[in-house]
Amino acid sequence: MKPKFTFLFLLTAVIVGGCNITSQDDAIAFNDKIIDEQEKVIDVVSAYNEEESFDLDLSLELCEAIVNQCDQSIQAINELKTIEGGEAFKSSVLAYFSFFKHVGKEEYVEFSHLICKEDYSDEEYEKALEIEEYINSKSAQLEDQITKDQYTLAKKYNFNLQ
Repeated sequence: MKPKFTFLFLLTAVIVGGCNITSQDDAIAFNDKIIDEQEKVIDVVSAYNEEESFDLDLSLELCEAIVNQCDQSIQAINELKTIEGGEAFKSSVLAYFSFFKHVGKEEYVEFSHLICKEDYSDEEYEKALEIEEYINSKSAQLEDQITKDQYTLAKKYNFNLQ
């Protein structure tokens, strides 16, 4: 082999070998890890939303569980190696977790204090409805963005979403 050709061959091998080529299986694993963490957050949020005892202590424990799960899920996603084309999906899910972490510290705590008592005023009831409407609206926006970003990832790597 001529030295010039050998150099080009080795340079090409180094460049191609050094590239992180993401496979469809890698993309599916990335997607599944994110969805697993999202389901954990959804589970604790659902536990709060389904609580019907109007027990303030229990309600506040569930708020704390939301914050803790969001912290754990944020850490897990931050530690997850981002694949090419997965940046937006990862970012939108982190925004969703951060939102519910904030909600668990603020809005759900306020909501709990408003409704976890035997009698509440019309103003307290209206305030609780406003909080609920805000949370539902914002979470729907964040979920829509997650869905769009996930769809973009699935399309890039040619896998189906379930």
